[in-house]
Amino acid sequence: MFILDKLYPIAGKIRNNRSILNGGLFAIYSFFSKGIAFLLVLILASFLTPDDFGRLSMFNTMVALFLIVVSFATNGYGSISYFNDTKEDFKNSISIILLYGVISLFVIALPIVFIIYVPVIDIPFSSYYCWYALLIAFCLFVFGIHQDYYRVQEKIRAYGVFNCGSAVANMILSIFLVVIVFHTWEGRMYAYLGCSVALCIISLILLNKDKLLVVPTNKKKWKEILFWGIPMIPHAASGWLKQGADQYIINSNYTVYEVGIFGFAMTLTNIIATIGSAFNSSHSVSVFKILSSDATDKILALKKQTRLMLIVYIAASIVTVIASTVLVLLFYDKYRVSLPYFWILSISGLLQCVYFLYCNYLFYYSNTKQLMYITFTTSIIHLLLSLIFTRYSLFLTACIYVLSQMIMNAFVYKKSIDLIKKNIENGKIY
Repeated sequence: MFILDKLYPIAGKIRNNRSILNGGLFAIYSFFSKGIAFLLVLILASFLTPDDFGRLSMFNTMVALFLIVVSFATNGYGSISYFNDTKEDFKNSISIILLYGVISLFVIALPIVFIIYVPVIDIPFSSYYCWYALLIAFCLFVFGIHQDYYRVQEKIRAYGVFNCGSAVANMILSIFLVVIVFHTWEGRMYAYLGCSVALCIISLILLNKDKLLVVPTNKKKWKEILFWGIPMIPHAASGWLKQGADQYIINSNYTVYEVGIFGFAMTLTNIIATIGSAFNSSHSVSVFKILSSDATDKILALKKQTRLMLIVYIAASIVTVIASTVLVLLFYDKYRVSLPYFWILSISGLLQCVYFLYCNYLFYYSNTKQLMYITFTTSIIHLLLSLIFTRYSLFLTACIYVLSQMIMNAFVYKKSIDLIKKNIENGKIY
């Protein structure tokens, strides 16, 4: 009874906290997009060999790299503009971000041609698939802008309809193409392509319907958005340098089979990161609201918010590890060898959730340069350690994820706390 008495106030706080409730809904919807992609992988794993899984993992890392370049890391500016700018300036921001994406799309097309005809990296699939990866990345960029618009408005129902609908369509098409048509990982790739193009078209139609696609008239916004985004490119690339580059390092030291096994362990780990990202969709909005208000108890409100989110993240991580382990042991015997890697990597997944709790402050105060220095430097450290130690054991590679995430979290925490105290104590209101 004592334990229940202690837990009841916490449960009451969670129940009455709009951010936690919205975060829960965002988490559910996210599982029907990012999360259900994992469930789809589990279904397809019954039909895909570890070698095929390795090829699919490496293709996905290529899409992730192109998404960073195409977006020019400017897409996150839309959320900041929504809270700080006039409606007209917000429209200008959305249009400029899209135009930067179009410009980047054509600029990076030439290097793709070079990769296709003069291969400079060893990839375990046809080089012309790079074009598909590029198109998918651009479509996801456009779709992400529209979803961010729903997120900052807290239109949870519309956000959910998009995510659930796209996830179901993606799953049905992927299963059909993999199981019936192609019998290989290529079926998943073509399903990914088709759904991404459809989402891009629908997003553009809806953005235009909301009159967000305009001819930019605020010339200062071009420079402002560019300078905001440039420091974020290394920051965005830091995640790819870890997971993406590791795929190619493992491939060069082992075989596609090991790429598939380690990639499967990372897929399980990404469930935890997906939960963190989903809750952060709502949490970040709450943080921005608190910081932009004229309340006198901002720090206290932020501390309460952070503690509640930390409880949610720890509980979700524990449940994910237990459930994933049982699932693999019961139904996916050929991927059982990935579990020891997953148990180590799950710690880095939880640390990634903790990172979400503090990076929002750096975004809000437009301290993206500091965030770039921290994330990119730790990613370089991760890359160097991986290049040195991966050849000896993939267990060392898993431990490197935990170490690099701990280092990054320590620096982000210190910088974010300094920013909060400085700006709030100085009475700086946004």
